Amino acid sequence: MSANAQQQRPLCRYFASNICFKGDNCEFSHDRNAKPDLVCRYYLQGACAYGSRCRFDHVRVTAAQKAVPSAQTCSLEK
Repeated sequence: MSANAQQQRPLCRYFASNICFKGDNCEFSHDRNAKPDLVCRYYLQGACAYGSRCRFDHVRVTAAQKAVPSAQTCSLEK
């Protein structure tokens, strides 16, 4: 499996605990160095039971990152 395909999948929680029996057939990543692309919703709530073994990212999302830009119309002058 390519390194790019490995990085697009969340880390296998069983592999992170050294107990994944699926090996190359696992649908999750077995690349410990891959950066998770999803923030752990339980961490954001302050209660992730997996801690450092979590397959999701443990970072705080800032208010600016949460903010959705307001809808604006675009007018093009001719």
